[in-house]
Amino acid sequence: MIIKSTIETPIKALNIYCPLSINNSMMPIKFTCDGLNVSPPINIDGLPSAAFVLAIIMEDLNSPTPFWVHWLACNIPLTKHLKENAVIGISGLNDFSKSYYFGPCPTYGKHEYNFRVYALDSLVNIPLGSKKHDFEKSIVGHVLAFGDWNIFYERKI
Repeated sequence: MIIKSTIETPIKALNIYCPLSINNSMMPIKFTCDGLNVSPPINIDGLPSAAFVLAIIMEDLNSPTPFWVHWLACNIPLTKHLKENAVIGISGLNDFSKSYYFGPCPTYGKHEYNFRVYALDSLVNIPLGSKKHDFEKSIVGHVLAFGDWNIFYERKI
């Protein structure tokens, strides 16, 4: 499947999934603030041969502030399997003002979370502690493929 970007460059779709969960299901507690709060393992299928590095962003799609960032990293060495609790690439600053993964932790109800993985054609120049806006600007023109994995979480407090 090919997706057209706004600049008319073909961008390939990646298949992103967690081997411990299925798309659009509930996040295992281990990967949330109620568990160990470590990043989940993520498998990536369909990487283009020209891909050089990966980037990832995880956001809460139902937060009161639109698209609350939980995880932001780029210049991740190319792999088909991001390991659980991975410390990878250059970390950006999430909306908790942390430079590492911070799992689902909704203050109310069931929230949907989106993991988006990008395959990039080169390293991107982004300083440590950069925010989402800087991250998005840095990858423009470098995205060869991307894929999404959505999952839900509701706290039982």
